[in-house]
Amino acid sequence: MSYLETETPASRVIYINSGDATTTYGGIDSDFDFVLEEPIIVPPHHSILMSVYSAEIPFTFYNFQDGINTRLDYKISPFGTPADYDANGFMTGYETMTLPEGNYTTTQLANFITTNVEFGSTGIFPLKCLYDNTRIKFKFSSSVPNYRITLALKNGVATGTKTSPGDDMNE
Repeated sequence: MSYLETETPASRVIYINSGDATTTYGGIDSDFDFVLEEPIIVPPHHSILMSVYSAEIPFTFYNFQDGINTRLDYKISPFGTPADYDANGFMTGYETMTLPEGNYTTTQLANFITTNVEFGSTGIFPLKCLYDNTRIKFKFSSSVPNYRITLALKNGVATGTKTSPGDDMNE
């Protein structure tokens, strides 16, 4: 079959499998080049439509991975009382929320944080997290009067599960 206007053969479809790669980079199968067994030759005055119909690349990575960036340390204290830090700059007396490994939309992440940062075991969830689509930023606020929430986003406590210095969300 060919296109009547240019007499160009029909469109081409490619199926990619990283196992057929001719070159891999960094020793992983998700960064690769491949060479077609049969070249696709298109005369200069013709056009074709080429589509990748299927791609099989076995290595995928979650946005949030256990032991790397799923931990959120926080401290809830009366308004006007700052969080305490040790000599190394790490927050003391904190509570921890752990995000399950996976990929999250901004709304899913905001909802999970809002419904899982708990005030001790009280069943009170004082942190309101919203995603602002206009500004493309998360907004955090306390929903409990006279209390503040301090998030340890920069220097979470190292758990030793990975080579990362900490497994907090900022990692």
